[in-house]
Amino acid sequence: MYIALRILLLLFMQLSLQGQGWGKQPDRSNMLGAQYYDGKKIVLPVSEDAMRDLLNHWLHQATGSFMSAFASNKINNFWLNKPFQFN
Repeated sequence: MYIALRILLLLFMQLSLQGQGWGKQPDRSNMLGAQYYDGKKIVLPVSEDAMRDLLNHWLHQATGSFMSAFASNKINNFWLNKPFQFN
């Protein structure tokens, strides 16, 4: 992930130094990271360990989001169905 951020930062720096705006398309001769560019997108090689870590992170995020939504739904239903008690 940090590699992608570095490449994007370097591409932005190169565009700003050359005076090219975002509207102009750089050609492959002056493009930083051209070996990763296939014409439409930047394809970065990712190691097996990094891919496993990224998938693990995404699964943890999805599980946490699901548990949060489920608990929020349960607590809202609990307070809606509980009769008020006046002492």
